[in-house]
Amino acid sequence: MLGRPPLGRVDRGGWMPASFTQEERLLVGRGIHVPNNSVAIGLHLLGPLDVGALERAVAALVARHEMLRSTFPEDPAGCRIAVTDGRDITLRRLPAFGGVEQALAALAQAAQVPFDLAGGPLFRATLARISDAEHILGLTLDHILVDGLSCQILQRDLLALYDRETGQGPDLSPLDLQFADYATWERAYLRGEPLERLMGHWRNALAGIDAIPASGLTDPDAPAGRTAGLALRKAAIPTDLRDALDRTARAGRVSLFAVLSAALKAVVHGRRRRLRDDDAADVAVLGSLSNRGHRAMKDVVGYFATPTVLRTNLAGDPTLAELATREAQVVFGALCHQEVPHALITRELSPGQYGIRHRFGQADVPRYINFDMAQDWGAALRQPARLRVRTARVPVSEVPRGGLRLIAREKADSLVLEFRYRTDFYGAPWAETFLADYVRLLNLWPTRPSSRLSELGL
Repeated sequence: MLGRPPLGRVDRGGWMPASFTQEERLLVGRGIHVPNNSVAIGLHLLGPLDVGALERAVAALVARHEMLRSTFPEDPAGCRIAVTDGRDITLRRLPAFGGVEQALAALAQAAQVPFDLAGGPLFRATLARISDAEHILGLTLDHILVDGLSCQILQRDLLALYDRETGQGPDLSPLDLQFADYATWERAYLRGEPLERLMGHWRNALAGIDAIPASGLTDPDAPAGRTAGLALRKAAIPTDLRDALDRTARAGRVSLFAVLSAALKAVVHGRRRRLRDDDAADVAVLGSLSNRGHRAMKDVVGYFATPTVLRTNLAGDPTLAELATREAQVVFGALCHQEVPHALITRELSPGQYGIRHRFGQADVPRYINFDMAQDWGAALRQPARLRVRTARVPVSEVPRGGLRLIAREKADSLVLEFRYRTDFYGAPWAETFLADYVRLLNLWPTRPSSRLSELGL
């Protein structure tokens, strides 16, 4: 924290100015609205629901978190954020449905209605009734408001506020700071020497590649003429293997994330070698960092997370243990320099790619590969009195950006892999064999950490 301006409460009368200097405009972040860039959260509520208490809890949630009341008015001079009183955000009730699938389909349809960034509101709460003892609550937000951790905070706080409104729980501790305070701090900090120091790391780390690097993976047998769409393949890593991977990671003084990420890069490396790619050993993957270095921000809703490029050199035929160490060093470097937004890195290092992931058919997006590790918070959800709550997937269409995405979801008794691929770039056989190679490598990793990549048949 040395040399950083203090993080404190700012004036709510106009905390984000209507105009910026040229340097400040580069720090604004996403300024292009994607009509279906929506986040949909589903909560399956079983038991006698107090709908009036839920309505009050939603209102209290909106009052608690300023970002739920925020809009982004158009301004020719730059970007401006306004905070409303939130009175136009209420719980919408849908008619009764005959079952869960019908209710989820209706919530998905409601979630597809695009948000007006300038006019708002950018948060909607919709309740679908199945019976007196079964409901599904849908929370839909524009992604500009929230990151993944924010979605978990919203679910936690809403259920706690419902308990409060039914007289079954205490009030939440007030928030000392809001995302606006962080945004103001960030604008003050990311300039001059601090900005130059952070950018210096990324200039070196990404020298010679794009800020949104292409994966180099192609499927020569991909079906021709298919429209852009997403398909999903899943694989479960059982508890004993997950625990063995975790022990192997600790023995090598690295994280499980580093092992899983290194394994992905080893598979990418093998595929690119088969394609006779001269740069097969230079593997760059897009990931995401939480960017919540300030403890005061741990309970705050906002878009803190930032994409990051994790670039690793697999040259020299390293052992699996050596590869995990290299990956851990790359991840550590990214964590130490995560305060500079990826949008700013892209604007400087690859200006032609700035905003490209959100242009939606107006520009060719590189076929990048994305890796993330996430926790399944469904089992840890608060259970209000007389209710049983579990997560429910609202089946909204996902934006088919890039080409490939691997998500490792930590569950209570396993690790579930979700491999998503664009159907206009890759066929199902290619995706299935890629995921199978990845799973096979994870099975080998705990017993063969001293094996070199060339010995693994990738």
